[in-house]
This record gives sequence, C-alpha cells and structure tokens, in this order.
Amino acid sequence: AVAKFEAVIGGSESASLAVASYGHGTAMLALSRLHANEGKFGSALEHLQRGIKSVKSLVEAKGQPASLSSSACALKLLGDLYTFGSSLPASLFGEDEDCANDNLDCCHHDDNTVSKLSFASKGGEAYTKAWQTHNEREAKCDVSSDSSLLSAAALFDVGTSLLCQARILASSLGEGTGGGTKSSMLDMPSKCPGIRGRIDQCIEHFRKAIEMEETFAPAWCGLGSALCYKDTLLAQHCFCRALQIDKASPENWSNLGLVYADRGIVNASSEALDALTCVADTPFMWIGRALLLEDESVKVDESSLLVSEESSLSRASDAYRAALQVANHPVALLGLSLTARRLGLSQLMEEQNAMYSESAHLASKRESHLALSVHLHLTGPYNVGSTALDSIHRSEVARDRFANGDGTTGEETLDLPNVDDTAKLLEQLSLDCVEQDDSEELKSCNGGVAMATVLKQSNEAMGSVKSLAQTAASSSDVTATKEDASNGLASARLRARLHPDNGEYFLNFAKELAKEYTSLEEPPASSRAIV
Repeated sequence: AVAKFEAVIGGSESASLAVASYGHGTAMLALSRLHANEGKFGSALEHLQRGIKSVKSLVEAKGQPASLSSSACALKLLGDLYTFGSSLPASLFGEDEDCANDNLDCCHHDDNTVSKLSFASKGGEAYTKAWQTHNEREAKCDVSSDSSLLSAAALFDVGTSLLCQARILASSLGEGTGGGTKSSMLDMPSKCPGIRGRIDQCIEHFRKAIEMEETFAPAWCGLGSALCYKDTLLAQHCFCRALQIDKASPENWSNLGLVYADRGIVNASSEALDALTCVADTPFMWIGRALLLEDESVKVDESSLLVSEESSLSRASDAYRAALQVANHPVALLGLSLTARRLGLSQLMEEQNAMYSESAHLASKRESHLALSVHLHLTGPYNVGSTALDSIHRSEVARDRFANGDGTTGEETLDLPNVDDTAKLLEQLSLDCVEQDDSEELKSCNGGVAMATVLKQSNEAMGSVKSLAQTAASSSDVTATKEDASNGLASARLRARLHPDNGEYFLNFAKELAKEYTSLEEPPASSRAIV
C-alpha cells in the first residue's frame, strides 16, 4: 500500500494527490505501531515522521478542495501521528532546536524529555484545529444527527493528547518509583506545574466531551485516567460509568481492575481482571494478577512465611512472563526483573539440592538483569529504584568476572557503577524497613514488595563493588591492559562479548572488523565477502 501511495505522490496527477497523501499517512501510522510492538522504536519514529510529512503537505496545500486540504479528518490523522510518539522512548528524540520556541509550560527536564514533549504537543495542536474546523462547519451547515458525537470525539482527542503530555513529564520525574521518593500518581501534580496544568486541562476537555455526548464511553475512561492524579475514588466511579456504557472495552476493565488493586480491593480487582480476560488479550490482565500476587506474598501465615512468599512471587513472575508474551510492556519488564531474583529461592532448595539451587538462583539473576536492561532501554534512567537495581546487577556481574579471572580487562570494560551514586539512589528510596523481618514493615514500603525484597541484597553488592574498585585502582596490570585495550579489534570483541545487550558495542565491533580486514594486503575471498 505504501509503495502505491508513494507512486501516486511522486507522480504529476494532482487529482489523486490528496487521497494518496492521506492514505500514505494512515499506512505510516499502522507501520509505526507494528514496529513499536516489535521493539523497533527507531523505525517506528522514522515512519511517523514520513507520515507527518505527507499529511502536513495535505493540510498546508494550496489550491486543493477545502473538503480535503482543510478537513478535520486530515488534522485528526496528523494529531494521531504526533501523539503516538509519546509511547516511544525519550532517547530517540534527542535535542530539538525548535523546543526553545515552544511554550511547553513545564519545569526543568532533560533535553530528551523536552524534545519528546514538544513532539507530542504538536498532536494536541492538530487535534485542537480539527475541533475548530468541525465547529466552523457546524456554524455554516445544518447540524447532522451525529454532530454531538463528533464534537465529543474531537474534545476527547484533545484531552488524550494533554494526558499523554502529562505522563511524559511524570515519567521523567520517576513516577511509580515508590519508597520514600513520593512519586505516586497523586504526588506528581505537586512536583511540576506542567503536570498539574495539563491534568486540569484534560479533565476539563473530557467533561466537555461528556456534556456533548453523555454516553460516550471513551470520555468517561479518559476522565477516570486523568482523575487518577487527583482522586482515585472518583476515578473508580468514572471507570464504572464507562463500563455501564461499554462492557466490551478492554481499557475500561483494565483501568478499573488496576484501580481496585491499588486501593487494596482484592476481590473486586480479581473479578475485573477475569472479565478483561473474556474481552481481549492484553498485558494488563496479567500485570494486574502479578500485582495482586505480590501483595499476597506478605499477607501469609508467619509459620510458613518463606514458602508462601516464594510461591506467590514465583506465580507473580509467571504472570509477568505471560504479559510479555502479549506485549513488551515496561511495567511487565520491571515486575519480572524484581520478582525473578527471589531471595527465598536458594534458601528453600539449599537443603534438598544445593547444586540445583545455585543454578536456579544464577538463572533467575540473569533473567532479572536482561528484563531490567530492556526496561531501562524503553523508559530511560528516570525510575530511581530500577536505576539502583541496575547498578547492583552490574556490580554483581563485575564481581563474578573478577572471581572468574576476567578482572584484568579494565574497570571501564567491566562497566563498574559509581558506588557513591548508587548509595545516593538507595538513600532516596528510604527503604530502611527492608532490614526488618516483620512482614508488616515490608508492607509499609511504598516501593512494592518485590523491590523491598530485592534491595535487601544491596549492601552486600555495593560492598563487593567497592572492593572491586579498590582492586582495579591498585592493580598496575589492570591499568596497563586498559590503556592497551582502549582501542582496536580485541577491545571491541571483548566489549561485545561482555555486553551482549548493547547494540553500540556490536556496531563498533563490526567497524573494527572492517578496518582489520580492509587493512590486509591480500585479504582472502572469505574475508572480503564478510566485509
């Protein structure tokens, strides 16, 4: 379809140009969603930009019929393209030179977040123009039977864009970190005026949409999502009203189930997730189950605390894995990382089979590290808990390599985390209660049961990395090897082997391979073919 649309756009026939431009933009949005689901975020953004270029040429075209060049449909599609960018990692957007001219109304954030916010805010502008275009047509023509529904849908789009912008800012401030960071959804509006202003605006637009069409279920669902930043009880009522109107919407069921879980209403949450299972196959039905199982792990009888806790966390891990089979959702990745490396695993099996226990424990740690790496790639280093856990992971890996005789590869290659920075991150979490054995103390940690359980190992891991840093600093062999291996094929090969999840290291390895083989006076045919 894309090839055919591009053939028309590249031709000279103007009669079909507008239709081809609109179709090309629609196809680019569909491909972008497909690539994003597959984890190809760079390709997803590229397709969005190509679609935006086509639709903007349609909207800004002169001499085209008004029904095409200035239609609300084209502006709506342009808004969809920009707004979908809010689901992509902020690291893709880089520094946007046009951001300085944008009135983004937000507190200080990193350049990537500001650029992503600027991109998404253009979607809100397009939606607003679409709404205004619809109102102008209503003033000129007779009001059709579905006029109120179209107005409500346009207002809903504007509110959705504002909500996405608020979530971009909240994510960059570590929303959901827990612990002592005060980063819940209810805390976010007080942290940034940009979040507070956008939430208030999107609530206003959702309410106007409901006034236009009281039975428009998406507006009730959007209002509930926005009210989660202000009042979860009101949000719950909105989701219930949305379900009264449309019981086939997976968004309504998943939001209601997660709100119930957050408020500790276990039975109601379980019922909502059961209903969601019958409606659609989404990752949230498994994420909700996993959250309930994590809470269940600390609500057990003290006589069988370890066994019951291990059983609940094991089932929570399985639920997160099931969610990841549906989609690579960041919450599922973080949940799997936290629940996979369970402290009780080795203790339960040690007496029965020490060798199996050790192997299972190492496998769970590797799975945890891999899931966390992908999570950080998707979301960035904004969650204090996940960033601290990543430092602990890397310190453990470095410790194991030193123990296996790989410590002579240099501190940089081993990717040792900064001990002081990690200690500050752990201090921000304020998880002193994890040193207690009482389950009630663990329950008081807002960071979550799994996070509190995993971070019990932080002191041991950070002590190990301090020793590693001292060893690396005092070893002349390490220093010499680091200098010798800073460049060249051997260093690139080593980095790629030690960091298999880092694409940049593999690109550098390929570059060094090309240099090596092209420098040969008479490279063999096999080497020439590889290059």
